[in-house]
Amino acid sequence: MIDKNQPSSDSQSNSLEIDVVRILRKRWPLLALCTILGIGGAIAYYYKVAPTYESDAQVLLMPKDPKLAVSGIEGSKDPNASLSDDILSTHMMLIQSPKIVGDALRKKELTELQSLVEGMSSKDRNTTDYVTRKLVVTRGGSGKAKNAQVLKVAMRHDNAEDARKVVAAVIGEFQDFIKSQYEDVNDRAADLIKEGSEKLKNELASTEEEFRNFRENAPLLWNGEQTTNIYRTEYEQLQATLTELRMNRAEMETRLKLVESQLKEIETRKGSDIERLSLVDEKNAERIRIFLEIYGGKAETQLFQAQQPERLEAARSEYEGLLRLRAKAVSLESEFGSQHPAVRVVRDEMAAIEKFLNSKTDKLKISNTEETLSARKLVDAYVALMKHDLGALESREKLLTEQSAKAEEEAKKLVKFELKGEALRLSVDRQKDLFDATVDRLRDLNVAKNFGGFVNETISEPRLGKEVWPKLSICLALGTLGGFGVGALFTLLLELQNKSIRNSQEIEAIAGVPVISVVPEFTRHRGSRMRNAVRARGSSVSPVVFALHEPQSQESEVFRGLRTSLFFRAAGNNLKAIGFTSPNSGDGKSTLILNLGYSIAQAGRKTLIIDADMRKPTIGSCLGIKSAKGLAQVLQNECKLEDAAFKHAESPLLSFLLTGALPKNPSELLASERFRKLIEEAKTQYDFVLIDCPPVLAVADPLVVSSNVDGMVLAISLNPSSRHELKRTTEMLNEVHSNLLGVVVNASLLESEGGVEEYGVAYGYGSKNQRNKVYYQSDEKNGRVAEKAKV
Repeated sequence: MIDKNQPSSDSQSNSLEIDVVRILRKRWPLLALCTILGIGGAIAYYYKVAPTYESDAQVLLMPKDPKLAVSGIEGSKDPNASLSDDILSTHMMLIQSPKIVGDALRKKELTELQSLVEGMSSKDRNTTDYVTRKLVVTRGGSGKAKNAQVLKVAMRHDNAEDARKVVAAVIGEFQDFIKSQYEDVNDRAADLIKEGSEKLKNELASTEEEFRNFRENAPLLWNGEQTTNIYRTEYEQLQATLTELRMNRAEMETRLKLVESQLKEIETRKGSDIERLSLVDEKNAERIRIFLEIYGGKAETQLFQAQQPERLEAARSEYEGLLRLRAKAVSLESEFGSQHPAVRVVRDEMAAIEKFLNSKTDKLKISNTEETLSARKLVDAYVALMKHDLGALESREKLLTEQSAKAEEEAKKLVKFELKGEALRLSVDRQKDLFDATVDRLRDLNVAKNFGGFVNETISEPRLGKEVWPKLSICLALGTLGGFGVGALFTLLLELQNKSIRNSQEIEAIAGVPVISVVPEFTRHRGSRMRNAVRARGSSVSPVVFALHEPQSQESEVFRGLRTSLFFRAAGNNLKAIGFTSPNSGDGKSTLILNLGYSIAQAGRKTLIIDADMRKPTIGSCLGIKSAKGLAQVLQNECKLEDAAFKHAESPLLSFLLTGALPKNPSELLASERFRKLIEEAKTQYDFVLIDCPPVLAVADPLVVSSNVDGMVLAISLNPSSRHELKRTTEMLNEVHSNLLGVVVNASLLESEGGVEEYGVAYGYGSKNQRNKVYYQSDEKNGRVAEKAKV
């Protein structure tokens, strides 16, 4: 059955890949002819075309190292002393520029050179354009020297001497241009630098004079290197003193507030004298003692002076111990609480010291009188002393502040002189540096003038042009390739224009079913020897039925292959009644069905061949038999199957049902219920029933038959229109839901990968397989013609 989901045959055929190698092998004569013509054209071109000569020269182009002149040999180690690709490319374009070429031709009077004028084409406005187009500049050498800084200048021309002249003129002009440009640039640079140095020298002298006058007249001190503002120095010192004084005053104010607040707190809770005395700091204790002694009038006594050191040292020690214990007690109490044992121990020690000090109060007396120095008096004296000191500090701060303001005012008046002096000094330094750099640059430029620029030397002089074209080997190679290419192109175009079927793959793509056999065109049956052999055996069957006359021949093997293919398809599918049709008459389906029928009968299968072509029957003429009773009479109920069918004497298992007398309504008879019952009846009596149907494109009979058989086999013969015919035939069979088993290509030489598919796809027997010849021989002893199959 043809699958309707298959793509259309046009799309399938268009999607087939073109086997280029097969096409070229098939049309090798055309390829050979085109290749020969290409070679001939190449030889004619070689002898006809005018020779072309090439003149060339090489120019070394590399930078000189100007540092070599001023820094010795070490200057040659400059890593930048090589030309970049951009610079080389620029020089290459410069050589080929119309300016260089035009100036070279004009200076050497080559603009009207006859060979140049004759060589100009329509796109050349003058000889400069022609030379520019013919001039080729490349860089580098060959092999390991491919990166050499060498430019090769070459020109191809039909006159060898003129080509050399042009190359020499262009290189000379290029070298002169580079040299002149570099010298001009150096001269202009030297003049500009010299002019600038003179100007800088005058400006420097003027600035230095101005700076000297400023130092002489400015109200600033000069120490040989820089100026000094004395008022700024004074201001800075006063500010430092003020800062220190303010810190001392702030510290004293804080101390006074603390003593007064603690004294008030002691008075409130009626504290002891020891607590009051602990408020006096060590630094002021001695001052207070001295003041009190002076006040008491005992400071000058010998006893006071003798006991004073010991008295002061003891008091200091006792008071310091008491103060340390008080600080420790406060710390422990804040950390562990008032009832902690450590706190109690410290308090006990403090109590012991206070008791000791109280017991020593008599020792604090200033004189032998009864007047005693109390703690309250000492503290009051201490507070009064701090207030007096604080007042003194405030007075001094006021005085220093006034002095600082005055120094600041005077210092600001001198700042503008300082700024101007510094600006003049920096200006002098800058001008000196600039002048020194200019002088150094001018000296280097003058010394290295002949060391800078480019090494621009011709290392290979322009030589007389040598012939470079045509070359016979290249011409022959190009002619061969060109001819072969043209031939291949023509071959492919012809192949694309060919609409015929070329191979089995195209048939399968169009029909949607496999090619089950390829039957070659048999020619031996036309020979007189074959016909005589058949008549000698007394057979009336056509010589084309090789399966009967030569069952061991190569031709018979093709049908045995087809038989095997049908057996394989029939196994398990109950295929017994098989119809055979073709697109057109003359496709060889009758010959095919006869050979297949004899092959099946030779395999021991009972076979019936029905000739259902009741318009142009062929089976009877091939058998040499005429019968008045046949298929038409059975369908018209004039006789039964067993009355109309007959066995062939040379093959007892093979029976035939011919058409009989031709009816007027063959399509109606084939579409009748009687035909269906006839097929069913024949299937019960025979193993295989083969029905020879008319062509599909001629009449509708095979479409009617296809609905009553188990399967259809399509036989085709290839021709220029076979593609379209196969497509239309399969479409028509598909419309009536025919079970198309496959396609048999009849009387044809199909193309394949290896060449020609001659004797069946399944087995591949072919003329090139010489070992298989022994299978296709007949034997005279068995009454057959002793003849080898021609292969």
